[in-house]
Amino acid sequence: MVAFAKFVSKYDEVFYKLNRLVRIAVTLHVTSVEAERSFSCLKLIKTHVRTTMLHDRLSDIAVLSVHSQRANALDLDLVVDKFANKYPNCRIMLC
Repeated sequence: MVAFAKFVSKYDEVFYKLNRLVRIAVTLHVTSVEAERSFSCLKLIKTHVRTTMLHDRLSDIAVLSVHSQRANALDLDLVVDKFANKYPNCRIMLC
């Protein structure tokens, strides 16, 4: 679809309306899918947790759920080590 949009954009004067429709079609699917996924993830989180929590925590969990690929790619040992170095007097055992 993107290749067709690039092709039609070259002939914008001739295919003005087609160019507009193709640009709308290319951007419409991405934005609607992204919004749909965000709302779906938020719904799953709310039904799964079913507890009272602060809005900040719910927002953080929603971001982690939406961007799960990046969250899964994190090296947790490195995160724990950075936390332990930043807060050396922490009373939580991080092992």
